[in-house]
Amino acid sequence: MPEAKTQKTGVRAPGSLVAREYAGSLRRYETARDLNYLKLYDGGLVDGIGTQSLLHLMGRGAPEPIPAERAFRLRHLVVIVVDASTRIGGDISKTVDSPKAPDAIVAAIDAMINIPNLQSFDALRDHLPAWRESFVTWRCGSSGAKRGCGDLDVDIIRLALSDVSDPVLARRILGLHNRLSLNEKDVDFLADLGRRLLRDNAGYRRFLDRVNHGGPNLARAD
Repeated sequence: MPEAKTQKTGVRAPGSLVAREYAGSLRRYETARDLNYLKLYDGGLVDGIGTQSLLHLMGRGAPEPIPAERAFRLRHLVVIVVDASTRIGGDISKTVDSPKAPDAIVAAIDAMINIPNLQSFDALRDHLPAWRESFVTWRCGSSGAKRGCGDLDVDIIRLALSDVSDPVLARRILGLHNRLSLNEKDVDFLADLGRRLLRDNAGYRRFLDRVNHGGPNLARAD
């Protein structure tokens, strides 16, 4: 539970509304007498790209979310965010006709999921420099601190299906949108696409160059 660390000092950090709601939900799962069955929905409705969960862990204080035994050895860290969102609304704007109910519902759900995903990514990217400073302060102030404890290169990479510019690839991706099942060829296609997007990402190539050639020990969250 998030309160575990604060009980020792007797001081309870105010935390964010999200953190308080998260803690309250965990307590309810463990103690509520009327909670007999847990119903699960697609995670995209809450934290589609996982960044909110990561921000929540970072808010617990350094070295979270890095295990302490690894924290003293860490020199390079890259956060790779995979955003499978597609263009909001699909093809409903191609004609003057009012969209059919299923198309309108999908468009509304796309907007409800995609926009918070972008906002969540921005929040994580903007928070990384402060997290790095907190992490370095913790590491250099620990009894196990070593020379070079301040050397930490932090970066963030976003891979997004919506950034695919090839029209043929884009049409195929849109054709797979919201499918409940995929055939073997489609699975291979998407897996290979992920590898290509990462391999061709300029920010990722710069990060690998710093790792391989001992580049600047700076936080790079741009």
